[in-house]
Amino acid sequence: MANDLIRGFYGYPAAPAAIGEVIREAVAKINSSGVVQLKTWEDCRVGGKVIITEICREIDHASFFCADLTGINANVMFELGYAIARNKRIWLTIDNSLTDSRKEFEQLRILTTVGHQPSMNSGLLVNAFYKDCPYQDLYSTVFDSEIRPHFVADTKLYLVYLKGRYETEASVKISARIDQTPISRIVDDPSESAIQTLAWYGAKLFSAAAVVCHLESPARQDSKAQIARRALAAGMAFGFDKPLLMLTEGDFLSPLDYRDLIRHYHTAAEAKGHLATWIEPLEDRWTQNLETNKRQIQNLHLATELKSLQLGEYIAENEADTINEYFVETVAYNAALAGKQSIFVGRKGSGKSANFIALLSAFQSEASNFVCVVKPVAYELEGIVSLLERYKEKDEKSYAVESLWKFLIVTEIANSVARAIEARPSWSFDDDENVLLGILNANGGYIRKDFSPRLEDCVEELQKQMNYTRPEDRRREASRLAISEALHESVLVDLRRALGRLLRNKKRVVVLVDNLDKAWDKPTDIATYSGLLLGLLASINRLAADFQRSANKMDTINLNVVMFLRSDIFYHVMRAAREPDKIGHTLLTWEDDKLLLRVLEERFSML
Repeated sequence: MANDLIRGFYGYPAAPAAIGEVIREAVAKINSSGVVQLKTWEDCRVGGKVIITEICREIDHASFFCADLTGINANVMFELGYAIARNKRIWLTIDNSLTDSRKEFEQLRILTTVGHQPSMNSGLLVNAFYKDCPYQDLYSTVFDSEIRPHFVADTKLYLVYLKGRYETEASVKISARIDQTPISRIVDDPSESAIQTLAWYGAKLFSAAAVVCHLESPARQDSKAQIARRALAAGMAFGFDKPLLMLTEGDFLSPLDYRDLIRHYHTAAEAKGHLATWIEPLEDRWTQNLETNKRQIQNLHLATELKSLQLGEYIAENEADTINEYFVETVAYNAALAGKQSIFVGRKGSGKSANFIALLSAFQSEASNFVCVVKPVAYELEGIVSLLERYKEKDEKSYAVESLWKFLIVTEIANSVARAIEARPSWSFDDDENVLLGILNANGGYIRKDFSPRLEDCVEELQKQMNYTRPEDRRREASRLAISEALHESVLVDLRRALGRLLRNKKRVVVLVDNLDKAWDKPTDIATYSGLLLGLLASINRLAADFQRSANKMDTINLNVVMFLRSDIFYHVMRAAREPDKIGHTLLTWEDDKLLLRVLEERFSML
């Protein structure tokens, strides 16, 4: 009887239509043999729609899952991820005769250990099915072989954020909201790390408290493989019964009805609103059940073999909460802590982020310090570079760069101070605090905007100034005056005076600047970008000296700016500098074997 047969489920893309025709014909032949009973996703139509929960229910009832990955369709990848998480035997097919189909599969670089069979015609597919007989070794699952051995004991739950590839406005707003959550975070950022393994996703998603997945439009360059990987991971999260939000740019997943899982957006504001609505109740429950959450993860049945031993994340941002437990202080770290070092330089993976996190924690732990973080995103820096390319005179460009950085840093400090003030009841504000808030809130509060729109406003004002001034009228003095007016130099004087009164008793005001390498990997004018960073260094030096002066009723502020730069970027900056030997910096390297052993020992002690 059919009900006694081993059941399987077949997922495949709706297009190209030829693939569906081949698989439907093959499934009919296999079912007629009476060996197994296969069902396809097209059999799951409910009221004219294909509902993902119905498909997942069929996968749960099936003993094995077949998927055709021709074209690495996002819907099929989601179903595959779900089946993997449900510990189903997996059998994959691809029509390698179609242009780029094999290439696209290889670009995934996440299913390299899972074999696949050709699906060019139904006869070939049926023969391959009976050759592999996936229904005879149902316990040979990807979950047991690739994922379970990599489970490690953990003491906390966290939010896994599967970030989009591009720093779009929506991505920036989504990331900013994720950064504000009290839940610990693991961020899978394509720009920060190579492609993660299937085992990594399995282990992280299995232990996650919740998962946010950002799927950008397939119309964006080279996004197809990235979307497929994200869909696979999202399917695994759903299979692990994790709270899941999928934010999709447009409606390219429309062939399936995902109901509560997906929120489509067409603007950044929509994306941010969807995330806020979803995450706020989660944060409330997280705060209320913090101890319960910790016990839950500790009680998970995890493998303990030596081969599964993990020494932690290689991306420091993913261990921000625990990095101080194993961080080893170096000469460079102590110099920055003492205010003697301003630039950390190193290759990717050399420890810049670890030093950033450790310094941030150390500075914030002392009430006598005030800390401000500046982390621009890639597209913001590209906007500045595009503007600066329009300045023809070197002096004019240098002055514009330094003035722009001065405006951004001073206003960022002022906004950080304002946020700290406004965290208290308004009746407790003193006169000096009200003066600062009054300056920031004047003229429509243009200075109170987030870093991104504030920077955009500055660039727009500078562009207007250039458009309204003829090149022959740009005398040096007039040009500098126009730049100063565009960047509200008079307001900066008022802010400096107000900040002096509020921060004069602070031992140190620290500004940590990171993310300056984000735009470097894009097709940018290297010379202009180097000048942009060189201008930042110059503005820091002048700003620190200005804050140290006590004149014109301005109190002294001990300002310390610490920057983090990749070594290849710093090399070009040094080449652009007139006096490179005067740019103090520390190169982060791992040539000391004993120091590396100390880090490993600290990691082992945490296990």
